Parts: sequence; C-alpha cells; structure tokens
Amino acid sequence: MISSTKPISYLCIIGYLLFMSLAIDSSILDALIFYVSEKDGKPLYKTGKIVLKPLAKEKGDPSRIVAIQFQGKESRVASELSSSSTKVQSSETKSFPGLEKQVGSHISSSGPVLDGYANEKKPIEKPGIPGLTAQERSRNLERLGVSKKSPIVQTSKIVKPVPAQALGVKSDLMLSSTQEKLAPSLSPSSIVSKETNQDVPKISTSNSGFVGGKVSILSLIKSIPERPWVYNSALDRFVVKYDSETDLVLTIRPALQRALETLFNRFSCKIGAAIIEDPVTGAVFAMTSFDGHRAISPSDRDFSMNNWALKATFPVASLFKIITASAGFERKLVTPSSRFKVGKKATIEFWRAFATSHNGVFGAVGRAVGANILQNFANSFGFNKPFYFDLPVSQSVGVVPDKAGLVGQTAAGLNKNVEISPIHVSSIISTILTNGKLMKPYLVETVVHRGKVVFRRKPFQLGQPISSTTAATIHEMMRMTITHGTGRKGFNMYKDVPELAHLCGGKTGTLTGLDPKLLFTWFGGFTKAAGRELSLVVLVGGGQGRGVKATNLAGRFSHDLYVGTALQK
Repeated sequence: MISSTKPISYLCIIGYLLFMSLAIDSSILDALIFYVSEKDGKPLYKTGKIVLKPLAKEKGDPSRIVAIQFQGKESRVASELSSSSTKVQSSETKSFPGLEKQVGSHISSSGPVLDGYANEKKPIEKPGIPGLTAQERSRNLERLGVSKKSPIVQTSKIVKPVPAQALGVKSDLMLSSTQEKLAPSLSPSSIVSKETNQDVPKISTSNSGFVGGKVSILSLIKSIPERPWVYNSALDRFVVKYDSETDLVLTIRPALQRALETLFNRFSCKIGAAIIEDPVTGAVFAMTSFDGHRAISPSDRDFSMNNWALKATFPVASLFKIITASAGFERKLVTPSSRFKVGKKATIEFWRAFATSHNGVFGAVGRAVGANILQNFANSFGFNKPFYFDLPVSQSVGVVPDKAGLVGQTAAGLNKNVEISPIHVSSIISTILTNGKLMKPYLVETVVHRGKVVFRRKPFQLGQPISSTTAATIHEMMRMTITHGTGRKGFNMYKDVPELAHLCGGKTGTLTGLDPKLLFTWFGGFTKAAGRELSLVVLVGGGQGRGVKATNLAGRFSHDLYVGTALQK
C-alpha cells in the first residue's frame, strides 16, 4: 500500500512545483511588460487586459521573452481608477458644459486605444524606503520634541477642528529675500522630454512628408509646438493642425480656458500662471500664463514656446510641506492629531500646523525624517527628473542638504533653491486627489485623420509616491487649510455661496524667488465642478493691490465656477 502511494505523492509534488513555476512565470511576465516593449522597439502588442502568454521569439533576439499578448479590453489603470474609493470622482459628468463632451462621439473610430507611448512604458515607481526599527523611531521622536502627554504615534483618524477663533496661531508667510542667489532661471524649453520613437503606432498620412507616408503618434505629439493651434467651433475644442487631413484634438475646455484668462486680465500682477487638471486622467482642462499685460490663449504662439506654467523657476515655498507631511505619515512619525510645543506652554496639532503653515513644526518633522528619506520622497514626487508632458517642461530642482538646520529649512519650504513649475505642482496635487497615484498629464486627447479618430489617449499611471491612506489624510488637511487656515480669506468671503469653503481644499505658499526676484504666492489645491474635484493651481508674482494673491484668485475662480458665471462667454 505504501509503495503504491509513493509515485502519487511524487506526482503531486511535481505537479505543485510546475504550478508554482507557472505562477512565478506569470508574475515575471507581468513585471516585464515595460522592459520587453522598450527592448524590442516594435509595436508588438495592443493595450488592455494582460493575457499571460509569451509569444514566439524572433530570430537573433537574445531575450527569453519577446512580447506579451494583450486583449483589447479596458486598461488596468483606468479600471483601478474607476473602482477606487469615493474620494476619487468619476471622470464623466452630466451637467457641466465644459466637461461633459467627449471628442469623437460623432466621429467614427478605427485606430488603437493606447495607455501611452514610448517614454511611458516604464515600471511604476515607489519610494521603496525600509521600515524604521524601534530604536530609530524612538530616537526620531526625541528629536521631534513632542510632549509625553500627547505621544506622536497615535491613530490616523483626523481630529475634529476647533472653532477658528480658537486657533491662536499665526502663519509664517511673509518672508525676506536676503538669501544669496544660487540658481539661474530656466528657460521653458531648456529641458525637453527624452522620448524615443519606439513602440508607438504608425498612422498613414498622405501629406505628411514622412517616408512611406507613416507618422508615429510620438512624432505627431512632438510636432505640436511648431504647428498652428486653432479653435474648432464644431468640436468646441482647440486643435493642432498637423496637415490638411490630420488634427490633434486637445484636452483644453474653451470655457474653463476663458475663465482663467479673464481672471488674470481682471487683476494686476507682474507674473502669473494657472492650471486646471482632471486628476483622474491627467488631462489638462485649462492652462494660461500672464506676462503682466495679458493672459495667453492656446492660439497664441507663446502658449507652447514661452509659458510660465511650464517653467520650473519658481520657489516651491510651503507647498513642499505636502512632501514633508507625506514622509512623516509614511514613516509613521506623525499623525494629524500629534501635538507639538510652540512655546513654553502652548501646543499645536499637526493638522493645524499644516493648515496654518507653521514652519517650526515642519522643520522639526523634516529633521526627524532625515535628509536622505526626505530627498527620496521629493524624487518620488517628480523632483530632479524629466517632466513628461506633451509640451517641453523644464525640470524641477529640489536637493535636500545634509545639515540638520538646512534640512528643516527645506522641509518647511523656505529653501529658495527648491524650484518647481506650476504644471508640476498640479501633478502633485492630482496625486493627492487620486489616492496617491501619480498620473501622466497630457494635452493631446485624440488624433482625427480624414474624419476618423485614429488615436485616443488613455490614463497612464507613472508611479505611487504615497499610500492611499496618506493621500486621504493630506486631502482632509487641505480642506482644513481653507476652513481654518491660510486659505480662509480667499474662500470665505462669498455670502452667496457660504458652503464654498467646505467644497474646496489646498495648500498655500509665499516666498521671494531668485530669478525673477519677486514675491510669489501659491495656491495648490482643488475645486469642485459638477460633483467632481479638479486640481487647481494658481501662481501670482508681484501682485499689486489688496487681494491680488494666489489664494484670492483661486477663491474667485472657484466661486465663479460654482455659480456658473465662469463659463459664460
């Protein structure tokens, strides 16, 4: 009896090992999707749900796996986003004229539906920071100087705010400009995305001038700075005329675009920029730049060639507190209800320190986190890397010094050498609004050739800098900034819409830049339209007169959008 069951046992073991090897191979295939597509340099797959089945190897190819077969179904990223928590709003709307219309609804479609192209085929990045030991955490808590009565490691539940009059904490916003100039200004087109013409579909265009009349999607997108941008009244969209038969339809909503331009034309400042982005997809709905005289429109040549919204030469200021808070939460050093000493007897909760932009608290948290980890989180949010967009964007620079004092200064947003572009700020805010998912922003929505949609953009996730829990916590603290912090004046002044402050959220910042050497104010946050949250970023440099600050302009825009006047022609 024993001898007869032995072969069966061996067969079971062998079968189990074979099954596990298949499972391991499946995970390897899943992980190598981006690597394989970059290595082969040919469009060997279609976007969609993965079928874990390797295709035959081509002759001369040294790799074991050549390509991966896909089914033409809904993309994985789009599926994840649609099933995420209730904080992330649906990408469809019912009653908002600036958002509800999808281009191509009345145009026949024959082309591929892709998640991205060339440079987008890379693994999702995460901070990848090892956990703290008990000894390290204890040492860091001592460095934070948190009172023993209110331990810093508590539950992650947001505490209910006390009435605003009980705050008793002044924000540190107006700062001097005595620091030595250390960094030159960057041209909007000084750093171009390092994209390669690989793994992208080809479109037949008879008048293209390309060999064989075939043009890649990447080539089309790269051509948009040189091609004319016009308004198409039939689509109610701006389009880029590639040739007589090919149009690149942009994501920009003309109604929202006009509203942003009107905002800056009504108020006087020396430099300005503003962006509205759909956080779920990364589509840029509106973007403008103000030169002190007029706000530019997509039909202006300067929109693609000389746009302040794409220039990383502005001090990040207190917006960096978002990154510091993210590091503190992810390392489990702070919770929203953690208390800090702000004098001999007074204490302040961390959520309130965020809302009032308390520099001392964030300096302490930054020193406890440490320079290396803070740098890691800054990088994961996109600093010191090429910024991939459909127009050239200069690279944001953010180096965290090793010295403890300078680490605290950087963590609080007082380091003038940490520079960022408004479009990058919009990307960071959108990450908070999408449960920590870093989505690739884009301008080109569809390509229409001879009346047919031959290309349609799909959402593409670049990384996951923070967990969904951390993102939700920061999202709630951004609301507190509007109701109990530095954003109150900009959003609480409208008697006809008293609920406006409870519908929006954000982070403010104020700091003098190096070049241009102006006092800059930031608002990086979200507003509400047709039941969904949109990322809203406003930058004002050298604002003249009372109320000409980024928060005030953001509040005015949010009010006009909510009551409908922003969309009137």
